[in-house]
Amino acid sequence: MNAVPAFASSGARTEHRPAGPSRMRISLGRVLRARLATIRSSRPSMTHETARIQREEARARDAQRVSTERARVLIARQVL
Repeated sequence: MNAVPAFASSGARTEHRPAGPSRMRISLGRVLRARLATIRSSRPSMTHETARIQREEARARDAQRVSTERARVLIARQVL
């Protein structure tokens, strides 16, 4: 049983067809874009201080990675 009458326009028939994977992807994309826009607009703006803090955090993470990698290499040399 079709909910759309046979004489309806092709656009109306297309609009009422069951949601397939591509239609669901399009809808999901719209929803995610709307949520992302909401998140971006509600996020506090970046100040010089927050940018500086983020750079310091990134440097600390990089230093930790280098230290860990150096220790791993030294242990590997001892094993060989």
